[in-house]
Amino acid sequence: MDELLNHILSAIAGSATAPTVEKQEDDFAITYTITADKEIYPTLVGKKGATIKALTTLVRSLDKKTSDSSKRIFLTVKE
Repeated sequence: MDELLNHILSAIAGSATAPTVEKQEDDFAITYTITADKEIYPTLVGKKGATIKALTTLVRSLDKKTSDSSKRIFLTVKE
């Protein structure tokens, strides 16, 4: 999952510095914290949050198909 997320984020970033991803896991959830530069941040979030919402949906769907875990997945973005 981490590799896929990094690959997608580097594709979104293009030639700019790719965002960094930190994974935090507890008993009930997995939280990915994405730190992006100021020039990539608007592209990553998208209009009304559409891009990050689609990325969250994609990651959650893939996790449900590939994992038996019942943990929730969250993506947060920092500038």
